[in-house]
Amino acid sequence: MTTAKDDTVGSGNVVADLGFDEPEAELLKAGLAHGIAALVERHSWSQAQAAAAMGMDQAKVAAIVRARLGGVSAERMIRLLTRLDHAVPEHG
Repeated sequence: MTTAKDDTVGSGNVVADLGFDEPEAELLKAGLAHGIAALVERHSWSQAQAAAAMGMDQAKVAAIVRARLGGVSAERMIRLLTRLDHAVPEHG
C-alpha cells in the first residue's frame, strides 16, 4: 500500500524554513561554529586544548562544537577564528 506525500519546496535557507526569528544570523553562526569544530578536529585538539588556544573555557568550546549557540554571538566566533589564524570571509 502506498500513500501520497506532499512535497514542499524550501526557501533555500533551512533555518528560515524552520521558523527561526533571525534566520540569516543563525545560519551565519552555524557556519562559523562548523568552521571552529572543523579546526578543532583538524588539529586533533581536545576541547580543553581548543579552549586554551582560543582563550575561553572548555564549556563554551563544547557548546560551540555541539552547535548550542544561544550564548555565543557571531562576532565572538569570528574573533575566535581570527585568534586561530583562520581567515573569515566577509559577510553582510
